[in-house]
Amino acid sequence: HYALAYYNRGKIYDKLGDPAKALSDYNKAIEINPKYARAYYNRAIVYNELKEYDKALADVHRAEELGVVVNPEFLSALGKAAVL
Repeated sequence: HYALAYYNRGKIYDKLGDPAKALSDYNKAIEINPKYARAYYNRAIVYNELKEYDKALADVHRAEELGVVVNPEFLSALGKAAVL
């Protein structure tokens, strides 16, 4: 499953501190499978790291719609940061 491969590589790039490559791989995973909830969630984490809070919040909400249980503290922090 190609979406899973891109997702997994995105996680590795994020752990290695390369958010640009992580985003690229999460984007590709979502392009292949637009209902890939974990890819949206992990992309939200990268956007949060990059202080792109509006994008992070949109991805968290999409992940929730697709069934991911989001950490309420993360969601609250994103909501506050997106308003600033």
